[in-house]
Amino acid sequence: MVGYDVAIWTDGACVGNGTSQARAAWAFVSGKTEQAGLVEGKQTNNRAEGLAIYHALSWAAEQNFKKILLHTDSQISLFNLQKPASKVKMNQEIFADIEKVIAKNGLQVDYKKVLGHSGDPNNERADALANGLAAKRA
Repeated sequence: MVGYDVAIWTDGACVGNGTSQARAAWAFVSGKTEQAGLVEGKQTNNRAEGLAIYHALSWAAEQNFKKILLHTDSQISLFNLQKPASKVKMNQEIFADIEKVIAKNGLQVDYKKVLGHSGDPNNERADALANGLAAKRA
């Protein structure tokens, strides 16, 4: 983590993804900090993944962290983060909010792809938080 103020791991989960009964939640972990929340509106795993990134970056900005290494197992989110939010097809508003947080707070964010369920302890923690909350809600 040399050269970064903070490292964060994010994850999203959705129980019953793609059904009318779906329930989604997001989570992030950084050191001893763990936060999770429920997805409002449309319930999908991709919305949850994007919201996890948004909330993680908002928290980092509140803590006055500027150089951030953000880990995610969401390839779709990484793909969307590589282009302007106006070009994102699904969940555009979430990626617009991410852009705003980064610009408003002068954040320098590097993204690192991690494989889900591959034993990365922080990814596993974020996954357990998001899945646990989504399952409670279902």
